[in-house]
Amino acid sequence: MSGGRDMSTVEVSADNNVQKKQEVKASGTSGVKSFLSGGFGGMCLVAAGHPLDLLKVRMQTSTEYKSTLDCFRKTLAESGVRGMYRGMAAPLVGATPVFAICFWGYDMGQKIMRRVYNM
Repeated sequence: MSGGRDMSTVEVSADNNVQKKQEVKASGTSGVKSFLSGGFGGMCLVAAGHPLDLLKVRMQTSTEYKSTLDCFRKTLAESGVRGMYRGMAAPLVGATPVFAICFWGYDMGQKIMRRVYNM
């Protein structure tokens, strides 16, 4: 009689293992997806931070600005919104692949750890 209880316990644990493996496969991302996500994240980082970096560099290299707000106003008056993004190509080319590789490497590390520890 106790053999029946052991059998049902084995069946349940086997079902749980199958469900866990299916969940891991479903939650895992492809390397391409993580690489592209990282690249896009790097592009967003540059797009958000470049105008502030531009103001910082202008203030460091010139004495014509009284404050950050003054630098911002003069830059907008001279070049418009596009002027805030002048020179963005170099950081964009540099940051995009770095973040893409970081995201991809992190994802691959997770996959390796899942396989090694059967998670």
